[in-house]
Amino acid sequence: MKISCKLIKELDDGSAIVSIELDQEAKDWLIGEGFTVIMKEAVKLSKTYVSPKMLEKAKKPKKSKTIPKKK
Repeated sequence: MKISCKLIKELDDGSAIVSIELDQEAKDWLIGEGFTVIMKEAVKLSKTYVSPKMLEKAKKPKKSKTIPKKK
């Protein structure tokens, strides 16, 4: 895998304009990693996905806010 990055111009705000060259293996890897990040974020933001952590929270009994009556 080969990735090369060449600085073209550094801007006043600290960012830069660069040229990046990738071989096919690096390109495939980078696209795959980006896709994985996007999918994880989409799942986190989804209103229909239920994570294992959410299931655990749902199983725990809710604490009562009322004071039990004395007999």
